[in-house]
Amino acid sequence: MKLPVLVVVSLLHLGQSCAQAAVPPARSLRDILLNGSLLTVAVGIYNSYTERTDYTCKYNCEAGFYTRGLTGPYCQYPYESTTFQILTNRDHFEYNKYGLGSYQVLAINRYAYSQHISYVKYGIDEVEIFPPPETMRISVITNNECQMVVKTVTISKTSEVESTWNIGRTTILGITTGITFSAEKTLQFNRGTTMVEAHSHSVSVELNITPNHSCNVYMEDRKFTADIPFTARLSRIYGNGEALWTSISGVYNAVQIGRIRAVVDRCEPVIDAKPCH
Repeated sequence: MKLPVLVVVSLLHLGQSCAQAAVPPARSLRDILLNGSLLTVAVGIYNSYTERTDYTCKYNCEAGFYTRGLTGPYCQYPYESTTFQILTNRDHFEYNKYGLGSYQVLAINRYAYSQHISYVKYGIDEVEIFPPPETMRISVITNNECQMVVKTVTISKTSEVESTWNIGRTTILGITTGITFSAEKTLQFNRGTTMVEAHSHSVSVELNITPNHSCNVYMEDRKFTADIPFTARLSRIYGNGEALWTSISGVYNAVQIGRIRAVVDRCEPVIDAKPCH
């Protein structure tokens, strides 16, 4: 006897309040309230036993199936309800699979894949680029001589800056992600979409220091934190060679350092300096 097809939704689609998922939910898979028309991105499976297509649905925390034209707009679970949500897969981006013997179970394919972000466009109109300056390093030069001296002061510092492209999806451990900004620049990430870079800065200034005077030289920068919305294309290539892509929107979070400069305070007399004869 051929058993009917069962459409089972993994608990990770049943909402955060229903279960604690062992793996993070896929962003393209969403439960959407059915408003009378069935979306083309609804996740369904052909039920060969009854020769119909069943769609994954849920009522509160109960998983079930919905069949168009079957005794009305009901989500069939141990009971039935006319108020329910349908599981959708936008752009058919998440690679789902069906199988397991005589029963067909809907699951997310967790196999390794590589993904790439391209066609990145930023909405930079909302960003404040130059906040108040910060002091990175101070150098003190003292002239204890009885004649003017000329000193060239060089101040250097290496700082780490972090950039994150929040694409609204959790990247699984071991997944490689690349971001292409232009034909000349591509970034690669071993996990997630956060990059930490070390930047070295150096400034030099020449000082004429009068006898028995001390001068402070500052290395000053303007550090800004930016939250910039962006749109892009997210592409994935799975281990079996299948390639999928979808459009995404997210927020670029970054801390950058700009406008490095040297600042010299007024030189002050050295306290208790030895008098010049």
